[in-house]
Amino acid sequence: MIKVIYNILQVVLPKNKVKRIKKQYNRAKKGILGRNRFKDVEDVLCNRMGIKKGDTVFVHSSIEKLNINFEPSEVFKLLLDIVGEEGTLLFPCWHFKTRAEEYFSKPHKTFNVRRTRSKMGYLTEFARLQTYSVRSLHPTNSIVAVGKHAEIIIKEHHKDIYPCGNYSPFYRMMNYDAKIIGLGVDVDNMSFLHCVEDVENETFPLETRKDKVYSEPVIDIDGKETFVDVLVPSDKISDRNPRQFFTRHVSENICNRFKIRGAEFFCADSVKLYDKLSELHKRGITIYNL
Repeated sequence: MIKVIYNILQVVLPKNKVKRIKKQYNRAKKGILGRNRFKDVEDVLCNRMGIKKGDTVFVHSSIEKLNINFEPSEVFKLLLDIVGEEGTLLFPCWHFKTRAEEYFSKPHKTFNVRRTRSKMGYLTEFARLQTYSVRSLHPTNSIVAVGKHAEIIIKEHHKDIYPCGNYSPFYRMMNYDAKIIGLGVDVDNMSFLHCVEDVENETFPLETRKDKVYSEPVIDIDGKETFVDVLVPSDKISDRNPRQFFTRHVSENICNRFKIRGAEFFCADSVKLYDKLSELHKRGITIYNL
């Protein structure tokens, strides 16, 4: 119902007014539902999601929507403590929010794997700033990682022309039975969904990447400039509905989605999810409105 009202407001009101109303609504909702405490988030991670020592976990997050009453840095420390020294954490670390093609078409700074800030939220930037973190040398879909398998998962990302292809962290993390989780977010922007598209691009029922190859300069960990070839998303992938797709086609034992005090969460088994996505696209069923 709320989404219907929001869509109507977008049509009849100026964008800035809709944005202001949305902020007021979210503020009121937080006041009514209360904030998530440290023990609430710990319970979600350990019990609802089943994250444990030695796990490899890919983390999507929105600290604002998570609505916590403690320091955001404690979320990162909690995750690190739960997976322990044998575990690995991965975070999306894109450095721009526009479409890749649009970003490349305008003057922009060269991506520097050590210095370029993440635009994917507080947790991703906090992870990037840790002295023990590593980051993939990729001009569109960079990943930052910490932990035991961090280096091996991210080290060849730049060798794949497909951002979510065989050499990418999205594919490599499945070697460690990775979990994909959302803290304060649902599956709308789960980047892993594009992994099956890139790996099985020849049989996928929709063209998800454009043919043009962009060769982008990047600065590696040693300060040396190199060029990375990459494909950008097709315009055809904008019409999609991941939430509806998951509700209809993905069972709870593959991806568990739930809310606590209004904050959204999800936890997906990467291997089971990949297999399900692969099976479905062979039947012409995707997140896209074909």
